Amino acid sequence: MKKYYLFINGETIGPFFLSDLPQHGATPDTYIWYKGLTDWTRIRNIPEIAEALERVQEPQPPIFDPDKFNNAGQQQTPPWDNLSPRPNNYLAESIVALLFCFPVAAVALYKALKVNKLYDSGEVEKAFAESAAARNWFLAAVGAGLFLALLLFLLFSN
Repeated sequence: MKKYYLFINGETIGPFFLSDLPQHGATPDTYIWYKGLTDWTRIRNIPEIAEALERVQEPQPPIFDPDKFNNAGQQQTPPWDNLSPRPNNYLAESIVALLFCFPVAAVALYKALKVNKLYDSGEVEKAFAESAAARNWFLAAVGAGLFLALLLFLLFSN
């Protein structure tokens, strides 16, 4: 088998097998040399290597997993599930906050209900933003409820 040398960033590197060239930074404009070649030549000027490089670099389809699809051929889990974890929606906290201050907690509850819907539709960044908003409204509701409780305690403690 032929072994190839590359000239990249002012350095000669190699020897490599043809299939190893892409992972070492070979592009059509990279200079290459191998035994039998008289001088360094750009890969694009050697048709058999340029074509082989294109075939090696060509993306391969992912392995098909039938368990990911239902009977209608639709994917059962969104493809973005592996990109980032699902954000906390603060739904339980917002429901508890209803006991402290209903008007503010209602906004927290509304924001919490939007988080999963946004995440499942692929709008991950918006889902994280709504999660942060739900947390902030939840904390505001608890703070307002505690403030009102303290105020009522002070007013009626006499």
